[in-house]
Amino acid sequence: MNSWLDFEMRWLRQLLDATLPDLPERAGLPQVDLTSFWPELAQSAPPLLRLGLRATTWIFTWLPVVLPGYYRPFYALSADQQDAFLSRMGHTPVFMLRQLAATLKVIASFALFRDPASRRALGVVP
Repeated sequence: MNSWLDFEMRWLRQLLDATLPDLPERAGLPQVDLTSFWPELAQSAPPLLRLGLRATTWIFTWLPVVLPGYYRPFYALSADQQDAFLSRMGHTPVFMLRQLAATLKVIASFALFRDPASRRALGVVP
């Protein structure tokens, strides 16, 4: 997105890829080129959603550093640890963290379903 720094975009991409990873039965977000998605999102997403996505990126990248069992930033975790962390955030009793996890899921879904090949593979369009 326009004002994001390169490292923020890398962090966000890793979070999104871990949210909808490749699975044996289907390709996930790591297979999708998001080059044209970012300008479209920056143009059409409401300011509060863009702010929430940036907050999610920073918080979810660095929160694992202080959580027992992780002690590293999100990008340095194994795929299993990333999955466990995101699942934990989606089920935490802390409302704000659950909302940030929901924001991440929504954006990952938008990105995946914007890709025609992904929609076809999932049977959404003929």
